[in-house]
Amino acid sequence: MPEPQQSQLKHDKKSLYSCLFVNKTWCETVVPILWENPGQYHSYSSSMNKLFKTIILHLSEESRDNLGIDINSITETYQRPLFNYIDYWKFLDISFIEDLIFGRRIIKNSSASVTKNEILKLFINKNRNTKFNHLFIQDKYKKYYDYQLHHISGAEHCFSNLESFYCQGDVDQNVMKTHRAPSKSLVNLIESTKGHLTVIDITYNGIDNERLIQAIYQNCPNLRYLKISLMNNTNSLISEFENLLINCKLLIELIIEIYDRYINLFSWDKLFIILAKSAPIGLFKFKFHSKRFELEDFKLFFDNWKNRNPILLTIGYNPFSINLKEYHQLIDLFEKYKVKEIIKKYFISCL
Repeated sequence: MPEPQQSQLKHDKKSLYSCLFVNKTWCETVVPILWENPGQYHSYSSSMNKLFKTIILHLSEESRDNLGIDINSITETYQRPLFNYIDYWKFLDISFIEDLIFGRRIIKNSSASVTKNEILKLFINKNRNTKFNHLFIQDKYKKYYDYQLHHISGAEHCFSNLESFYCQGDVDQNVMKTHRAPSKSLVNLIESTKGHLTVIDITYNGIDNERLIQAIYQNCPNLRYLKISLMNNTNSLISEFENLLINCKLLIELIIEIYDRYINLFSWDKLFIILAKSAPIGLFKFKFHSKRFELEDFKLFFDNWKNRNPILLTIGYNPFSINLKEYHQLIDLFEKYKVKEIIKKYFISCL
């Protein structure tokens, strides 16, 4: 199949399925495309069952013996796959893998952990030919999370081409659990990407924010989108933030969400000074979330944002921390700087 046609059909599932039956060459071309991200095609229970059984059939005999499920009930119905479908998988969504495992009735809770570990080793290993482009980790099945991806043999190889990385977790029950230092797992994953990451989206409730920021600016020179949500020790972000702006020169959009329990703990004024001083020339899209903002902090930011691209700004705040008068003062301030062409467009939301 010619390259232009592959690009056109990439998101057309029906046409791709039809191409499977044209001839052997087309089939061998289409199968890897369909299996780049199976999660986008499988949403019904019946298709999830088939997908899970197909994955199980890729396991070695030794791995199957380690599983506490009735393998015979699968192999009697399904033959061994003709393709190594797992090797084509480029979008690794850990929560989708968890759904596959914990949503199957044939798996008991007592054997789910073993099944999970065997399947992860199937996906992440040093012999894998195709590297992952996208990694998505979300804290859903908290009581089952006890693994660390960076400790799996071959993780550095498999994640060395990551283009986007989304992670959401917390300290005690993190997706990648690391006994009071969950940033270690995040840092190891980021370091293994070897500069390919362009998108990072992290919700983090740890205590080592500086190390996390360091890992980003030391290993992600091509970063274009950064969303970071912090819940503890939030001011530690500021100490390394200037280095991030200096080293990530391709950054276009920045989202910072602060969820400290104390209203005025985070020093937005210091962050805004750093932004105005060191932001790369292409960075003009901002979204900030906090329980409360001070008018003077924004005024300081806007006054120092001269001779730069006009800002696209979104802010979110706690509606109980600001009264109606303060809200209108915020609107008036934004409108003032919109007239001065410091702000191109803004949006204010109560969260």
